[in-house]
Amino acid sequence: MSKLCVFAGTTEGRALVEFLAGQPVEVTACVATEYGETLLPAADNLTVSAKRMTREEMRTMMEREGFDLVVDATHPYAAEVTENIAGACGDTGTEYLRLLREENTAPEGAVFVPDAGSAVDYLNTTRGNILLTTGSKELARYANIRDFGERVYARVLPMEESLQLCREARLAPAHIFAMQGPFSVEMNVAMLKAVSAAYLVTKESGSRGGFAEKVAAARAAGAVLVVIGRPAQRKGSSLSDALELVCRRFGLNRQPRVAVVGIGPGSRAAMTGEARAAIEKADCVIGAKRMTEAVARPGPAVFHAIDPEAIAAQIAAQREHRRAIGRVNSHVPETIRNIRTIHSLGKEQYMEDRYDTLITDSFRAINRANVFDGIYSPIILVTQAAVVAVIMVGAALGPAWADL
Repeated sequence: MSKLCVFAGTTEGRALVEFLAGQPVEVTACVATEYGETLLPAADNLTVSAKRMTREEMRTMMEREGFDLVVDATHPYAAEVTENIAGACGDTGTEYLRLLREENTAPEGAVFVPDAGSAVDYLNTTRGNILLTTGSKELARYANIRDFGERVYARVLPMEESLQLCREARLAPAHIFAMQGPFSVEMNVAMLKAVSAAYLVTKESGSRGGFAEKVAAARAAGAVLVVIGRPAQRKGSSLSDALELVCRRFGLNRQPRVAVVGIGPGSRAAMTGEARAAIEKADCVIGAKRMTEAVARPGPAVFHAIDPEAIAAQIAAQREHRRAIGRVNSHVPETIRNIRTIHSLGKEQYMEDRYDTLITDSFRAINRANVFDGIYSPIILVTQAAVVAVIMVGAALGPAWADL
């Protein structure tokens, strides 16, 4: 049985572990704390390591376990941990895959700084209260903010380690929010207003890290958003691409997960937390145009359909699209890594033909999805216009409408 190791320090990492739990592979999930362990599922094929590891300890574990693949799904700001994992894989000849979190579009009016030290320098030129949502590890650096004890409030995980770092930074208990996310826009706004925060400090943590909710909350509360940029990232794959790679590499079965979401009056603010989470995790969003425009986020594919058969066709087309793209993505790195071997064996023409075939499959899959969208979108628009016309005619006729 194949053996995989996932360093699961993010929601994407936990999602990958949840998928692998119960699959015909042996999985070791590595998290830094016992609290992180509580967020993982229980499964017979899953072993959890809940402690921080040095590069040497990682190397020893990899030599002992002989993993077929190690997936680095640690936080994009945990640059040192990523380098340790990649280094240990290199030392042991273990295949390494970096799982990347998507980046968000820079919001207008935000202040961007490269690191915590630069954030401190900027905040020392300002006045007003500050809400830190960057965690507890760098609180000691933020303690250099002028009037730190009076101006700064910190939101940290409800863990003894986090609270100890708050104490070491001499942050008063009344200035600590010890809470576990995810946090809605409304919750973020309430916190900002509760402490009269003029500034919200955050990392660019991606949609799964609640960045969009922080952006919206800062705008609603009139606070300036201070964004700490990401360190340079290794090349890697998104969660969707990583799932496709793992399924293909180890012969696993990935059934599509379809969530039926009610959006209430038709805005993100009126949706439940579960509805927002389902949309955030989706690879594609399907629904009436007005509905999708109200709730869809940048990134996933959006298709307009209301007929059940059209929706089913869109799901099937989107799934084939992912398979085709996955085949192309897997082909390209193989040919780049093995270019010398290909040249030595005289297989250039074979690889060129194979790549052309995969690109053609990908184009056909995308075109199929676009065809469905092109067919059903006009039907939906015409139907909506007809309904509106009937309602307007009825309103104009008044009581005479009943005689018809």
